[in-house]
Amino acid sequence: MLTFGEQPRDTTVLFGVPGLSDGVQPSLAARGFSRSEVEGLPVFATGDDYRIDLGKMGNADPFGSDMAGAQRIARLDSLLVRMA
Repeated sequence: MLTFGEQPRDTTVLFGVPGLSDGVQPSLAARGFSRSEVEGLPVFATGDDYRIDLGKMGNADPFGSDMAGAQRIARLDSLLVRMA
């Protein structure tokens, strides 16, 4: 895992083995993420940019950092990239 930048505009990259991101789509959809594609790459999103949702504060979200802000998660076969 690699994290760089400062909150709330930080980025996290989770590296793993091929197939790491299998099953991510249903999990994120169940948590309210919408799916789109950016240049052929699946991207999942929740929240409005630069807006805090206090209802999500303190959620046990592995990528959310308890900040309750917007998240964008790009999915590749062996890694996930989360941008705030």
